[in-house]
Amino acid sequence: MPNSAAVKLPPFPPPIVTWICDEVINLTPPPQHSVSVLLREVGRGNGHSWYAWWAAAGRDGEMAASIEYRRNGKNTIRIDIPQGQPLSSDYLQMWLLLFWQHFPHGLPGDPPIIKH
Repeated sequence: MPNSAAVKLPPFPPPIVTWICDEVINLTPPPQHSVSVLLREVGRGNGHSWYAWWAAAGRDGEMAASIEYRRNGKNTIRIDIPQGQPLSSDYLQMWLLLFWQHFPHGLPGDPPIIKH
């Protein structure tokens, strides 16, 4: 696991990372974003919370896919990825750890790791 202090950030806009609290959300990528991803907690151990890819919705210009998601009490994180940025676990992991470290009121559970 890379140390977040050693992570070199890319020169383009960061993704939007959101802790999901609502019971029902509409997953649609915002304008200027190519995809929105949901990560759902699937386990805990060794001082980490494990998250799996749960859903994704894409956008191409004005056309966008939408998914209604009903949270069933599991910890869920949304990541909106700006156009031109990669869609990979390694890339998202970097931003997820930075989000976790800088969340103003703390988050439940241990630091997240995306399960491959």
